[in-house]
Amino acid sequence: MDLFEMRQFLAVAEGGTMTAAAKELFVSQPTLSHNLKKIEAELGCQLFDRSHNRMQLTACGEIVRDSTLRFFEEYDRMLEEIRQQQSREAASLRLGCFAYGTGSLLVPMLAATMPEATFAVRCCSESDLLRGLASGEFDAVIASSELRRPGYGWQKLYNEQAFVSVPCKSELSGRESLSGADLVPYRYVINDDVGFGGWYKRILDQAGVPEESVVAIPFRGYLQSKDLMPEFSLITSFVMNYMRTSDIRAVIPLDEPYARRDIGLLTPKSPHNQVKELLRRARDMAPFILSGNASASFSLYQNGEANFTITA
Repeated sequence: MDLFEMRQFLAVAEGGTMTAAAKELFVSQPTLSHNLKKIEAELGCQLFDRSHNRMQLTACGEIVRDSTLRFFEEYDRMLEEIRQQQSREAASLRLGCFAYGTGSLLVPMLAATMPEATFAVRCCSESDLLRGLASGEFDAVIASSELRRPGYGWQKLYNEQAFVSVPCKSELSGRESLSGADLVPYRYVINDDVGFGGWYKRILDQAGVPEESVVAIPFRGYLQSKDLMPEFSLITSFVMNYMRTSDIRAVIPLDEPYARRDIGLLTPKSPHNQVKELLRRARDMAPFILSGNASASFSLYQNGEANFTITA
């Protein structure tokens, strides 16, 4: 007994006549009669008393009617739950991000502009970002301009400038800007967070700083020691907007082309509608990203109702 046959049975049970049921279901009366007899044969019982002008349910027929009604109630509930789930999935965005530090500050801002959507964000290496975008694992990725490739869309969010953090007692602390050559004689401790550590190393390498003068440490350890360390370090303009800088250190811009990069959204060439909406809202949000108010986004989710998750 399939769904249509079950509906045919209910139509006759509720209408009481073959004529009305056949008309309602757009089937011929012979077809309807054949299918009812097929159901009775399958169940091994008579469902209707056909000795009257109207089709009257037998006791077994009433059992089947009640069970069939309950079945369709559950069936309709299932269809509604599927529809809701599909709607949620259609409204979800799977993003990759090049750095956890950036994601933890930027994603809440993006998510706050689209409260109707859910964001699942995974922070990973540049190679994994490209692989995930190509395979469809990610709908879009937050990346540096170094990751731009032909065949993908790009929307800039902000420009990131590298600064050199030096102890205030350093002879360079009073400088308004530094060149790459200024960096060479000193030792550096940098954080190795994915997305920052590699860029910092490339900056120092292009400045001519010897590799043995650079030590990379985990981000948490870097945060705990960054103010007291005697060595120099690097920090970016984006992070400086949301992280207090110490009074005992001077932070000086590095005036070199390789010390600047754009951060933006890398997308498939033909993104789906949710990504298009994300791009539109991100474009409106871009002028405010470096305003230092990212933490305000977190205050929207005091009861664990955030519409985003971030994993590394």
